[in-house]
Amino acid sequence: MIASGVNAKALRTFMGHASITVTLDTYGHLMPGSEAEAAALVESYLGAQRERAEDAARAAGGCLTGELTGEQELLAG
Repeated sequence: MIASGVNAKALRTFMGHASITVTLDTYGHLMPGSEAEAAALVESYLGAQRERAEDAARAAGGCLTGELTGEQELLAG
């Protein structure tokens, strides 16, 4: 089941374990994935969020470097 991609929660239910902890303690070493894969997924997610924030700031006319634009300097002055 693990090799075919069944997730831990479904495996817990199928095996009749009282908690997910029992399932993970018993079969966790067989589950695919690694710390490197998890880090890459988080990095990809954060990069996408950063790009969205930058795009939104550009669309709103914001400055991404922290420097004021000419118009902003006049208003702040």
